[in-house]
Amino acid sequence: MNLSTKQAMGILEKALAKAEEIGVFVNIAVLDTGGHMKGFVRMDRAFIACIDIAKGKNFYALRLPSHRIGKF
Repeated sequence: MNLSTKQAMGILEKALAKAEEIGVFVNIAVLDTGGHMKGFVRMDRAFIACIDIAKGKNFYALRLPSHRIGKF
């Protein structure tokens, strides 16, 4: 399944809202099913070094069965 820009933006918005709700400052990367970057946001006060970590987590999550990926 291809991920549209609109879908990627929706995912980013929901993830930002959740992060704000629980009081954390995060970097959020959204990848398509091929592992290619579709969207990214770094919240104010989020660690810059975590940018690569956010990208890497998503890339490797694509290789896990979906039942092993936790819900945010």
